[in-house]
Amino acid sequence: STVYAGYTVLLGRTFNQDDGYFRYAMARSLLYGQQLGWCGPGAILDKKERLEFVKKLVKIRYEYAAFFRSATMCRPPKVTTNKQPLVVPPPLWFRAKIEAPVVESTAWKSYDGKKIVLFVTNIATEDCDYTLSFSASEYGIDTDHLPEGFTLEGDKVVFSGTIAPTHGFATEFTCR
Repeated sequence: STVYAGYTVLLGRTFNQDDGYFRYAMARSLLYGQQLGWCGPGAILDKKERLEFVKKLVKIRYEYAAFFRSATMCRPPKVTTNKQPLVVPPPLWFRAKIEAPVVESTAWKSYDGKKIVLFVTNIATEDCDYTLSFSASEYGIDTDHLPEGFTLEGDKVVFSGTIAPTHGFATEFTCR
């Protein structure tokens, strides 16, 4: 996504039958700017919990559809959380299990460089406490106008909170 965003539309992600892996792959699709839902209808329609999670992410993706077409991916914020990663089975022919972080975040900068959007997801089925931090100077953030709850510690923008189970959100920052 860091290399090709703004030049091509990124499609698809492999899914398997595990619910944890499904949430992990779907959340990563959003975070990496990919089109959501490239799986068989049976993977979602017959599973209410999956469908509810996908609906949440699709709303975010839809709101930022035009943004993703021309934005570029930044270095992701550092995320710390009180929850251990989910251990999920591998997709396709891979053999090793995957340690899927439950809370992840990415940041994208608009084509004109005036806005950064931070995306955060929680794939766990329980609330997760988390802290995000990233370099204000690297992102070019206007530190005089941080969103509510975000603080500046030296050059680091920091935010701590609790994210609901199987949830995602986006926060916008203006750039200098």
